[in-house]
Amino acid sequence: MIATQPIQVNNTIRVDDSTHKDISNNNIISKLYNFAAWLQDYDSLVELSTFEKFAFIGSNIIYFIPIILFGINIVNIIITIMGVVSSSFHTCQCCYPCPHKLTRTLLWCDVLYVIPATLAIIYICRNLLPNSWYLTWLLVVPIFILGVPSLGKKLYALLHGIWHLLSAGLMFYAAKVYHDDSIKKKKPIKGILKKPTHISTDSTPETF
Repeated sequence: MIATQPIQVNNTIRVDDSTHKDISNNNIISKLYNFAAWLQDYDSLVELSTFEKFAFIGSNIIYFIPIILFGINIVNIIITIMGVVSSSFHTCQCCYPCPHKLTRTLLWCDVLYVIPATLAIIYICRNLLPNSWYLTWLLVVPIFILGVPSLGKKLYALLHGIWHLLSAGLMFYAAKVYHDDSIKKKKPIKGILKKPTHISTDSTPETF
């Protein structure tokens, strides 16, 4: 008689897989938490001089130029709101000591608005923007990443102000090409195939 042994189901692989998934999920959550903590790690700029505060807040001025020059359209409205939100946050940053509830709320309004707003502009102007516009962002974004409060208040204000000027300049270009394209679509087509219409004002009948 052959002795039989009970078959045991090996769940080791399943346990290992589930454990690996749990660890991966925890790593993702941890990275997102660290990223969120990095984003909201702002510093108060109350100690800056009045001139430095006005210069820093004023670096947002380019966000308001498109709607003044090109009028009201969807792209200019999006860009203007960027300027309003950014200016509001940095004004509170310059006026209130850290931490402050209103300042932190406006910071998150800035972060949560500017990312989808930028993607919306890219989508709207996707057929109008040259490749150089996208490549320029590769040079501009590192300035935002490098400009952290740990560098010191003045250096942070300088780098972040430069970020405002450059990023707003790119938005201004997007607004311009969108405006130029809208005008081009409204203009009548002119060229050699389109004959000019001449209306004669001479009422004298022709004689043969």
